[in-house]
Amino acid sequence: MWAPKPLASAYLALDKWALDKVESGADGDALIERIVSGNQSIAALGIALHVALARPAVTPVNEALVTTQRLWQADIERYVKEGEVRSSSQIGFYREHHRKDAVAVEALNTHAVRSTEIRNLATLHIFQTDPNVAQRVRRAILAFADSPDFALEEAKNHPGARARSVEQARTFAAWGDLAHYRLVDLPEQPEQQAILMVNPIVEEPSVRERLEEGQEHLQTFALFHWAEKSFDGGRVADAMSIEQGIASARSLDDGTLFLPNPDDDHISMRRGAVAGAAAVVVAFAPNDPETAWARGILARAVNCPEESDPLWSSVSIVSWHHVIFVARAAAAELRRDPGSRRHATDLLSTLVHPLDNVGLATSGLLASLWDVAPNVCWVGLGLALELCIVAPEEMSPNSMHDPNAGGEARKRKLDAALARLELAPDPLPIPPAPWVATTAADRRRVDRLPEDNNASEASPHWRTADGWWRSDREGEILVKQPVRAILTAGFEDMFMSFCEAMLAWTIERQAPVWARRSREIERADIFEWTHNFADVLGTLVGLIAPEKAETSFISPICGIEEEDTCFDLLAPLVIMFICQHVLDSPEVAPVTPVVLERSLNRLLAAPTFKQTAYRAGEMHGFSMPRLAQWLMFVGVEKASLAHRFSNGDWSEIALILPTVDRFVRTTGWVPTVMEDFLTLAERSRKHFPADAFADAVLAALSAKDDPGARWRGTMIAARIASRVQDIADRASPLPLALGQKLLRILDVLVDQGDRRSAALQISPAFRDLRIIAVGSPPSL
Repeated sequence: MWAPKPLASAYLALDKWALDKVESGADGDALIERIVSGNQSIAALGIALHVALARPAVTPVNEALVTTQRLWQADIERYVKEGEVRSSSQIGFYREHHRKDAVAVEALNTHAVRSTEIRNLATLHIFQTDPNVAQRVRRAILAFADSPDFALEEAKNHPGARARSVEQARTFAAWGDLAHYRLVDLPEQPEQQAILMVNPIVEEPSVRERLEEGQEHLQTFALFHWAEKSFDGGRVADAMSIEQGIASARSLDDGTLFLPNPDDDHISMRRGAVAGAAAVVVAFAPNDPETAWARGILARAVNCPEESDPLWSSVSIVSWHHVIFVARAAAAELRRDPGSRRHATDLLSTLVHPLDNVGLATSGLLASLWDVAPNVCWVGLGLALELCIVAPEEMSPNSMHDPNAGGEARKRKLDAALARLELAPDPLPIPPAPWVATTAADRRRVDRLPEDNNASEASPHWRTADGWWRSDREGEILVKQPVRAILTAGFEDMFMSFCEAMLAWTIERQAPVWARRSREIERADIFEWTHNFADVLGTLVGLIAPEKAETSFISPICGIEEEDTCFDLLAPLVIMFICQHVLDSPEVAPVTPVVLERSLNRLLAAPTFKQTAYRAGEMHGFSMPRLAQWLMFVGVEKASLAHRFSNGDWSEIALILPTVDRFVRTTGWVPTVMEDFLTLAERSRKHFPADAFADAVLAALSAKDDPGARWRGTMIAARIASRVQDIADRASPLPLALGQKLLRILDVLVDQGDRRSAALQISPAFRDLRIIAVGSPPSL
């Protein structure tokens, strides 16, 4: 059970405190008594058991623990799930200030006591030197079988729950019978022997059947994991050799594996594991004697019928699906023989699989082949995008996520795509126009009449087009494509035309020109598509001519009046552009000044940056704050493989200073903007020009609106003072002009009540500086 977070944190703290006490030499029995005294929760017993396991000893207190059946059940379950708990307990620790908490949790997870459990402590008491006490412990454990433990009263009368509890009690009770223990020799230590416990319950037919089933599950998962790791790493994974993988696959294939069967997860996983092993042979050992066997397995896999049930859905995530490995093998064959029509057909055929994640996996494989088979990749990209456009005649009332719906249409689209392999490249498909004109009588219309006295029933109305465009799937497909490889392969003009058309389509769908005076339209839920498409544009604009990037993409997006639509496109575009063409690129893209300037212009044009606006300075939504953060170049703190800025090297800060300076001078009165600016100044402290910092802060402090009122309740004043002190220390002795600027900053901060600034004014760096009147000669 998941405990409330404050309570769980308290028990973790208690656990750590108790283990620290044990390590420092505290008496275990006294510590356990202190923990459990007056406590009715089994969680306290769990911590007491940790204390006992941390310093195993035969004591009356520990005897009471090892003879408690419910504690056996809880601790063995804890021991089994340690690996799962170790990974899940790190969820949420993703920021720098979380590091100390993450380290503390990891230290608790990896403590030596986590690798032991109650049966280790029980054996000490079973084989202790006092025969009377040892016999008492054994009898108590043997008595588990006579009184099975039930967590719920209702379980006593439930046949299945009762049978499980009885079997578990018998399993635990077997540890109290000396007849189940054996002395065995240790090959590496001939002078010593070990005590081995052989539980007789494992010989019972029902238990043995479950054990064998569990072993088969483990074998299946190990084979699948080996195949996955092999393709992820681009070579045969070390966990198995090719021969071992083939042997394991043969043992799992009884000849009927790919015949129609009730489609449960176990059979599905076995199919994926066996097909995965065959794909590894074809991809990485094409000359192996077992290649014919592997190709036979893949042929059976691709022809295996899909068993449907009421819960079967096209959006189901089946990462182990056998057809994914068929596609991987076909991609490997196509890379070795790019001119093979058969391999191209095998790969493209998996695109039309009824499960989305199979088609998406194939799209990713095609994206990796642009360097060897660009024409096949272009045809495959066109087919993948065309499958996202569902015509009205392909739909039925229950076909939204029905895998069987539109099967004939998918087959026709595949046949047409295969025919195009031998023809000149065609343009990529565009969805139908998002809106169609209609009349006021049409109940399907989605607009509202404008508040205009001249409006009439004859005024034009609009509704969404018929059919279904799968925007989320198209976005996933497009974002995987290597834009640079597409342009290099000679498809620049057609890909550019496609992106221009899709940008116009997206703008028209979200902010149609006819809706500017309407009170409401039905906005499409295409958030995923918008961001994925904008990521692609962010990569594209850095690879084409600057003037083309501006006229085709930057200007249309910045020209959108509706803020949500504009910033939902502009923010991810700018973020991807900065990451790929500024931070990670050896050479900054020539279009960088255009992208930064136009993006900043559009952001500053937002009404929230007018000081007289309602709730001025509050950036709403998801995209606008992210755009502001990235235009200040503080979106990512540490990326060691970057070429500049986020890798800690700010020596080229002059590239971004014009954007940063104008941004903070114009809107520095906004708390979030000033905080981002100070973050930038702190990260780049060795390279940020002191005069530029002072001028920008003075400009923000001299805003017509009182920044101090908006900064109240923040650390902005203290952070500015800290930067001033750092500059004064590094530039000592201060140049007169710079010193006067910094002193003016401190004067304003003192007026706002900042005590640190008041202390800085009388520090040695500023004690002899004076602010001179205009026209007076400078003096010290």
